[in-house]
Amino acid sequence: MSSKFKTVLPEFSSVPGREEDRFVYERVVNSIISLIRDEKYEIGRKLPPIRDLAEQFDCNFHTVRKAVQLLCNDGILEKRSRLGNFVRRNTSHLVGKPQAKVQIVSMRKIGILLCPGPTEFSTPLLMELERAATAMEIQLELQSAANWDKAVEVVEDMKKTGCRAAVLTADRNNLNVKEVHRLFDRSPIPLVVGDLIAGYERFCYEPPEIYGRWYSRNSMLFQCGYFYELGYKAIAYLRRSAFSGSSKDKYGYYREFMEATDHLPILDQFVDDDSGRFSRILKEWEPFRGNLAVICEDDVEAMRLVIAASKNGWTLPEEMAVMGFNNFAFGRYVDPPLTTIQFPYDYLAKRLLVRALELSSGQTEWSAAELPAPEVVLRESCGGRRRLPEDRLRNLVTERLKAKIFPGE
Repeated sequence: MSSKFKTVLPEFSSVPGREEDRFVYERVVNSIISLIRDEKYEIGRKLPPIRDLAEQFDCNFHTVRKAVQLLCNDGILEKRSRLGNFVRRNTSHLVGKPQAKVQIVSMRKIGILLCPGPTEFSTPLLMELERAATAMEIQLELQSAANWDKAVEVVEDMKKTGCRAAVLTADRNNLNVKEVHRLFDRSPIPLVVGDLIAGYERFCYEPPEIYGRWYSRNSMLFQCGYFYELGYKAIAYLRRSAFSGSSKDKYGYYREFMEATDHLPILDQFVDDDSGRFSRILKEWEPFRGNLAVICEDDVEAMRLVIAASKNGWTLPEEMAVMGFNNFAFGRYVDPPLTTIQFPYDYLAKRLLVRALELSSGQTEWSAAELPAPEVVLRESCGGRRRLPEDRLRNLVTERLKAKIFPGE
């Protein structure tokens, strides 16, 4: 427990004139909270048996059982079958509060709805949501829905279990606008999303004026600037034909950079599931072989390109440098390992939860946020280490292009 809480915040027992006004089970609830806060019961530790607690608190064991159940419902305690009750998380945010403690915890219970289920994007996001929730002392309830009809039922269940808002994670390329609108209209609790949905802009994690654009733009301008600084004469952008972004998507920012540097925005290719399409694209790129850099919409397209290039006799990164986007885990296993941009999952997770808390309390305005710089996972596919010494390459990224090296890479 941080000493900050012990020195700045008042002891629970010092709240005057209230203890005698409470029901006995409320006194027990607050006593247990106080013991956890003061580290008498540490996180992960098993509590004494119910009857021992009843003796300790000088009350009936049924009263203790009710108090423990309330704390389990609110995520402070966890009941493990045949093992007993264990402390689940810190209670420092409750220090100095009178009895509405149990209600305060409930206000911090947020649902996470996966529809239709985990994806390459949502899996790392879920990990960051869990980390952010722990830091913010929010209890999460994770559920998935096989379809949009089922999603309505899931959100209704979340409401019954005490969730005051929910975060919707869905594959943007599979969003059914009509069904999403129906879900928003029928949801009994606010739903926060990582996309800007027309007519439901208030549920986006960021205000419309900055939504996504700051990161898409900064990332694309970094990628273009990186290859430009390394001296590549031809810089291409490769994206899927099924892309469904805004009118000012990443390709727009790619054109913005190319025009600003007097380069033609060349080699804009659209790739579908036709594997032969890559061979045809590589044939068109033959005149640029040896001085070509390719920015891909995401890591999936980048890895498909790396594999296709190898099959067609190209040597990477000597004849073509490649950079992806999103840092999917398997990017490190292609040959050469894929340089990519780390999506800011930590930022997105925190902002989703912050927005959920805002909406659950009736706040409509977005709180201010510090926007992170692009983070780069430097591996071999981008050709940087072949064109610059390691220290100059890292200086180029961090100082000149104002990005960060993703830690651990």
